[in-house]
Amino acid sequence: MVRVLGRAWGMLFLLTLWAAAAEIPIGTITYLGDTTGGSVFHIVLNPPPGVSLAGLAPSLLTDGNGHSFALPAPISQDPLSYNFLLVTAPSNGFSRCPCRSVSLLFAARPATKLEFANKKFVLTRISASVLDPMSGKRFLVPQQSATIYLSTHGHKNVVLGQ
Repeated sequence: MVRVLGRAWGMLFLLTLWAAAAEIPIGTITYLGDTTGGSVFHIVLNPPPGVSLAGLAPSLLTDGNGHSFALPAPISQDPLSYNFLLVTAPSNGFSRCPCRSVSLLFAARPATKLEFANKKFVLTRISASVLDPMSGKRFLVPQQSATIYLSTHGHKNVVLGQ
């Protein structure tokens, strides 16, 4: 019995490590607040070596409204790095903040491959990173940020006890 439980915990541990490795952190999104021109987001993208953003289409949604946009030129090629502000307003297809949710999406072509931590992965068609209000708040607050991820096939959120 102890041997079976030990193996089960070992398998669960390995599954958890595998699942966590399949979501690749590539940067951060920070809500800076509102101006008369709209809501301002600071986006920093620093994908790890072996991860390219070429061929990926980014989109930003504020409370479900938004559209795709082109990445600006990177500030550095080696290492690859982007650092830019994105201003959203109803006049350019976004909801005006205060926002209840902001999503940054990266769309990939089917079978888009990359290498991360000496392992080969295939990206999911859509990688979504979400910036939701902090606990106890109804809306985003200035300086609130979230990590931006690329998701790969096989990535699962493991929920224990279900």
